[in-house]
Amino acid sequence: MNLITSLIVSALATLCHTMYTEKQQKLLNDIAEECAAKLDMELTYDYMQRFIYSGDLPDDAMSKKFIICTQKKIVEMDADGKIQSQKIIDNFADNHDIRALTEVILKCSSVEGDTVEEKVYNFYKCLWIEKNFDL
Repeated sequence: MNLITSLIVSALATLCHTMYTEKQQKLLNDIAEECAAKLDMELTYDYMQRFIYSGDLPDDAMSKKFIICTQKKIVEMDADGKIQSQKIIDNFADNHDIRALTEVILKCSSVEGDTVEEKVYNFYKCLWIEKNFDL
């Protein structure tokens, strides 16, 4: 892990300790770092903040690839391409309103897409549109 990435992860972990549990933060950071490395992209503090807290990433090819990569690691699908919502709920239930979280996850789990990539991208975008609880 390079120095900049280490500083970003440390800063985010400190800043958001009350919003995500340490386990959730580690999961998100590890996945983001892995995908950034795979895509050979710079993972800035601002980008991580937007990825984790607002979903307001640039509408460009690299961001779409990043979102797809991260969501494919968070979102599980069955053989028919149906999003398995329970694992997502289990990973993020702690420190969040379980009823509100479940409602959004279940609603967004039904998003459509012609490919797995489109489906996970649409799922991510849906989460931020439908989110009705604070992070």
